[in-house]
Amino acid sequence: MKLMLPIVPLISSFVMLTAAVGQAPAEPSGPIILNVAKGNALVSGNVSTGYNLFQFEGSQGQTITLDVDVTEILAGTSHTDEDSQLYLLDHQGRILAYNDDETENNFESRISQFILPKSGTYYAAVTTFGNTPVINDQQQITAWNNSGLSHIRYDLLVQSHQ
Repeated sequence: MKLMLPIVPLISSFVMLTAAVGQAPAEPSGPIILNVAKGNALVSGNVSTGYNLFQFEGSQGQTITLDVDVTEILAGTSHTDEDSQLYLLDHQGRILAYNDDETENNFESRISQFILPKSGTYYAAVTTFGNTPVINDQQQITAWNNSGLSHIRYDLLVQSHQ
């Protein structure tokens, strides 16, 4: 099933949810709200062809690291591996940072030491390789092609370094 979203902006179309640490969001879902004000936030998820979206508040100049740790590899649509993708988005759904493979031999994803450009709401999107975003003229994600190739259970750690 393909998720149809309004053209602008992607983020405003989601219903806000909260989740306890370790609770996996449904696919696709509204953003899970993470609290990084006191340091770190850890949440677990499960993603295949879709994506999971997590929301957090940040301050201008705050340095953050986002890290996907695959805890279980499940049979995907065409791959059986830990190939995650990680996107950091601003409040309007624009991509600020992206990572597909942490290293040449590690298919997990990590965005390290990113300095937030201003105070406000940010989003982390976790998906699997092959699921690319559809981007409009304003550089906002308006949809996903929902064609991820792997299927993983994972932990997402959002670390604040300030």
